This record gives sequence, C-alpha cells and structure tokens, in this order.
Amino acid sequence: MSQENIDAILRGMDAFNDGNDEGYVSLAHPDIEWDTGLLGTPTYRGREGIRRMLRDVRAAWADLQADVVGTPTDMDAWVVWEVRLRGHGRTTGAPVEGSQFFTAKFREGLVECGGAFASKAEALEAAGLSE
Repeated sequence: MSQENIDAILRGMDAFNDGNDEGYVSLAHPDIEWDTGLLGTPTYRGREGIRRMLRDVRAAWADLQADVVGTPTDMDAWVVWEVRLRGHGRTTGAPVEGSQFFTAKFREGLVECGGAFASKAEALEAAGLSE
C-alpha cells in the first residue's frame, strides 16, 4: 500500500499545481479533516471543505506552486512529505517562498486527515510518529 499512498500524494500535488481542483478533491475521503496550520483558518471538513480550502488558497495567491522536495515517506497509513511553496500574494503581488511539511493519513485509498506543519518533527509528532 505504501507506494500507492505516495503515488496519490504526487497526483494530488500535480492536480493542485495544474489547477485541477476536482482531481485534487477526488483524492480526499468523504470524511476528510484537513488543518492548514495557519492561524485564523478553519479545519476544512469533507470534500466540500477541501473545495472551500482550494478557493481560499486561490483567492489569496495569484500563482501558488507547491513542489514536493525529495520522496514522500510512507509510514503505515501515514505519508509525510516536504513541499517548497512559491508564489505571489494576490492583492500585494509580494513574492513568497518557503517550505512546509505535510502529513496525510489514508483510509480506503483516500486521504482521511492531515495537515501542514513548519517542521518535519511537528509533522511526525502530529501523525503519532517520530524520526
């Protein structure tokens, strides 16, 4: 199952970067809970919540791209990976670049829950794992 989970993450990142929101949403379990890790943002729930998250992201960023750094790590039902983000703020045009770590827990071949974190250690801890 490990490679299938990693492949799903890579397909999701490609869909995000291509603006294929429904392709991205199709990888989410109907009961998904996703935490962006950003203050002031909600925990997005269900596929409609993921659609809302994508609308929120696209409203804030003119051209956000998320590139996977290295190979995602599969740990049983969890996948942990690093993403290099770059883009420009939609209203200010200010360039932004940085890294985040993500976790995703799979159920029935779909992402059931997960979120974004500032460090790999935080991501692993949230998944109940350690380095």
